[in-house]
Amino acid sequence: MTTLLNRPTKKSIRIVYSALIMGLVFFSCMSFYLVHTTGPLGDFDEEAMEYLLLVANMLPLIAIPTGIFIARKRLSEIESTATAERLTQFQSAMIIRAATIEASGYFFLVCFALTGIHLLLVEALVMITLQVYFFPNNMRLSRELKLDLRELEKKQD
Repeated sequence: MTTLLNRPTKKSIRIVYSALIMGLVFFSCMSFYLVHTTGPLGDFDEEAMEYLLLVANMLPLIAIPTGIFIARKRLSEIESTATAERLTQFQSAMIIRAATIEASGYFFLVCFALTGIHLLLVEALVMITLQVYFFPNNMRLSRELKLDLRELEKKQD
């Protein structure tokens, strides 16, 4: 298992990314089940719920563009990196981008579990969709690693 974490490959990057997506999906199902069987876990007054909604909606507006910007900045310098090191640099950029999206998704789900407001569940599903959009398939890897697709497919996993 340590080789998987020490030497990133296309397969290990996809496994890590899939695990991040599955965590959000599992927590979404769990939150949905809790709210629909026992009701919201919190009891907030109207003003507290408005603040919670405000914070929940401001977090992704700030965190996600910042994470994407940092990831793009790291990936913009990838052409000057040796081919062997590109996957390592991509993996760190991918983790930053995925973590900001995932954190927003989890925050939406926690707020949904506390309040029972279904809009928050929908917003969490949008975060899952965004995670799927950024999934590191061959086309995305080729584009972000600035490698030809044929060259990328020739490389061993």
